[in-house]
Amino acid sequence: MEEIIIRSRTKRAKDSSETTKQRLKEAIHVLSPIGFGWAPTILEEGLAECFAQRYVNRVHGLSFERGSNPKADAVMEAVSTLLAKNQLVIKQLRARQPVISKIAEKLLVEVAGVELSQAKFLCTDFQSYWRTQSRWSGVAAKALNAWLPACGLFGNRETWLTRI
Repeated sequence: MEEIIIRSRTKRAKDSSETTKQRLKEAIHVLSPIGFGWAPTILEEGLAECFAQRYVNRVHGLSFERGSNPKADAVMEAVSTLLAKNQLVIKQLRARQPVISKIAEKLLVEVAGVELSQAKFLCTDFQSYWRTQSRWSGVAAKALNAWLPACGLFGNRETWLTRI
């Protein structure tokens, strides 16, 4: 048997709940390695986060509030809804496709009984989803673009624009 070591990047080594949460998220990825050329899906990332949050809540008594990040909330809502219908759904899906990020929309519809739109969302490449701007990030970027050059911290507007 091969030994796997998961290292945490958290700077707060004393914060055992944060370290535990990070390691549990990585454990989900280790259970379902995708290999080169594949990116984790919203299903895999959401499942990792959901599992880690539930465990840390149960063991450390910490709860996680939603509302500060609409994208993170949408991911957690989609995975929570999937698991609420059937706690064994991931086991059933992995019986047909062991790699979580390779679970196809059709399989989600067939096995989990979700709507096609939810299946498409869950099968979306997580990194691409995360990089797209949300409505609020666009508003923040516009405000920052107007404020930073005006405050003079980075020189005049033309100098500042050439730096970004």
